[in-house]
Amino acid sequence: MEKDNIIVNTEYSGKIINHVEQLYEENIVLNVSENGQDKVISLKETKRAIYPQEFLCIINNIDSLEFVGWWNDWDLGQELGKAAKINRPIIILL
Repeated sequence: MEKDNIIVNTEYSGKIINHVEQLYEENIVLNVSENGQDKVISLKETKRAIYPQEFLCIINNIDSLEFVGWWNDWDLGQELGKAAKINRPIIILL
């Protein structure tokens, strides 16, 4: 991305660390060039994936919450189950 003499190149990678514990490592590197000065900003984190069926099991055990549905790309017109590619899903609970 480039704007006002600032150029940002982003690198993203992710890899599974432990299938059973659903752990994955996420790496993000930003290479920033501003008026000829370069900076590198990086982040490496271990995260845990929570899959839809696991999430529903958790929600079903909480009486004060009701699952309404999930949609794709923060768009209530795109049902998650019908999406060819999942991007930024949103879950609505009552």
